[in-house]
Amino acid sequence: MDVKSAVRWVRQHAEELGADPEKLAICGASAGGYISVSSIMFDHLNDDGDDVTVSAVPDKLVIFAAGMDGVDIMSRRYPELLSVAEEISPIHHVRRCLPQTLWMCGTGDDLYEQNRGFVQEMQDAGNPITFKTYDGMEHGFFNYGRHNNTYFHTTNQEIEGFLRPWLEQAH
Repeated sequence: MDVKSAVRWVRQHAEELGADPEKLAICGASAGGYISVSSIMFDHLNDDGDDVTVSAVPDKLVIFAAGMDGVDIMSRRYPELLSVAEEISPIHHVRRCLPQTLWMCGTGDDLYEQNRGFVQEMQDAGNPITFKTYDGMEHGFFNYGRHNNTYFHTTNQEIEGFLRPWLEQAH
């Protein structure tokens, strides 16, 4: 679980990095969103060398159009993992566990309905998720170089608006 290890490492090295260990945000898009959410939802999955006494849950989360159905992902991309797909599938393990989250997805994305449904179920379970949609936009619409960078800049402003008030708060 690379994401968990990275979060723990940053918390453990915050002082030398000049970072606040209590103000850690992560962002994941597509497969990166899947592993970011999975790292939070599946407590039992940890790298052997990790200090599990250090929190691996970020304080804020930003997700772009992530596939949350491990069964779908594994059947299409990693059939050798199909036997454990449901076990590592966020959509099959809805519970309250996420930090405050900004979730963005284009309505033209093949994963839009899955994202919309998952976010709604997670909100119903008590997760603080803001779901922003972009009309007609496809998977990866926010990437640099697409749409004359309009959505690259728009989504960056959304992220900044989501994080800035929190970053400016004193402990």
